[in-house]
Amino acid sequence: MGLSSKILIRGRIPDSENTSTVNLKTVKKILEVLAKDGRIKRTHLSVKTGMNYDRCMRYVKF
Repeated sequence: MGLSSKILIRGRIPDSENTSTVNLKTVKKILEVLAKDGRIKRTHLSVKTGMNYDRCMRYVKF
Protein backbone atom coordinates (compact mmCIF):
# COMPACT_ATOMS: atom_id res chain seq x y z
CA MET A 1 0.00 0.00 0.00
CA GLY A 2 1.51 3.30 -1.06
CA LEU A 3 1.65 6.50 0.92
CA SER A 4 -1.26 8.04 -0.98
CA SER A 5 -3.59 5.12 -0.16
CA LYS A 6 -2.72 5.38 3.53
CA ILE A 7 -3.57 9.09 3.48
CA LEU A 8 -6.95 8.46 1.82
CA ILE A 9 -7.80 5.64 4.25
CA ARG A 10 -7.28 8.04 7.14
CA GLY A 11 -9.73 10.47 5.51
CA ARG A 12 -7.22 13.13 4.59
CA ILE A 13 -6.36 14.56 1.20
CA PRO A 14 -3.17 16.56 0.66
CA ASP A 15 -3.80 20.23 -0.07
CA SER A 16 -1.11 21.17 -2.58
CA GLU A 17 -1.70 24.91 -2.19
CA ASN A 18 -1.10 25.06 1.58
CA THR A 19 1.08 21.94 1.90
CA SER A 20 -1.21 20.57 4.59
CA THR A 21 -4.00 18.01 4.60
CA VAL A 22 -7.74 18.37 4.34
CA ASN A 23 -9.81 16.30 6.76
CA LEU A 24 -12.75 14.71 4.95
CA LYS A 25 -14.80 14.51 8.16
CA THR A 26 -14.53 18.27 8.50
CA VAL A 27 -15.61 18.77 4.89
CA LYS A 28 -18.56 16.45 5.54
CA LYS A 29 -19.51 18.48 8.63
CA ILE A 30 -19.49 21.73 6.62
CA LEU A 31 -21.54 20.20 3.81
CA GLU A 32 -24.11 18.82 6.27
CA VAL A 33 -24.61 22.25 7.84
CA LEU A 34 -24.95 23.85 4.40
CA ALA A 35 -27.42 21.17 3.27
CA LYS A 36 -29.52 21.59 6.42
CA ASP A 37 -29.49 25.39 6.71
CA GLY A 38 -29.00 26.41 3.09
CA ARG A 39 -27.51 29.85 2.71
CA ILE A 40 -25.64 30.80 5.88
CA LYS A 41 -23.21 33.50 6.95
CA ARG A 42 -19.59 32.48 7.38
CA THR A 43 -19.52 33.22 11.11
CA HIS A 44 -22.62 31.09 11.71
CA LEU A 45 -21.12 28.29 9.62
CA SER A 46 -18.00 28.18 11.78
CA VAL A 47 -20.11 28.19 14.97
CA LYS A 48 -22.45 25.43 13.77
CA THR A 49 -19.53 23.24 12.70
CA GLY A 50 -17.70 23.90 15.97
CA MET A 51 -14.58 25.17 14.25
CA ASN A 52 -12.41 28.21 14.65
CA TYR A 53 -13.43 30.88 12.10
CA ASP A 54 -10.03 31.00 10.36
CA ARG A 55 -9.82 27.22 10.08
CA CYS A 56 -13.36 27.01 8.76
CA MET A 57 -12.61 29.64 6.11
CA ARG A 58 -9.56 27.65 4.95
CA TYR A 59 -11.91 24.73 4.27
CA VAL A 60 -14.45 26.94 2.54
CA LYS A 61 -11.73 28.32 0.24
CA PHE A 62 -10.54 24.78 -0.52
